[in-house]
Amino acid sequence: MAKPESLRKVLYSITKDCHCKDNSDPYCILIELVLSLGKEPRFLIQTKCVEKFKYELGKELDRKVEWCEAFTRWIDDGFAKKFDKEYNEDIPFEEIYYKVRPKK
Repeated sequence: MAKPESLRKVLYSITKDCHCKDNSDPYCILIELVLSLGKEPRFLIQTKCVEKFKYELGKELDRKVEWCEAFTRWIDDGFAKKFDKEYNEDIPFEEIYYKVRPKK
């Protein structure tokens, strides 16, 4: 099994100039992989919000924050409930994120 660092490096390199970013090509392997997971958009958007939270929290604490801690704090700090109230599939994740956790 590949190490996460190796996979991350590959994903960054193949999406750097991804043709699907401008929606000119209906096929993108990464989109197809995500679609094959069978997850709802709500799950994916909330996961992306937690990812942003994880990054910002790490900067605020000046240390690496693991996924488990980020998800636990997302729930314990009430962001999951706020997300539930603010979620709308038609709104970009960053807009939802900043409604849930306003910029400091």
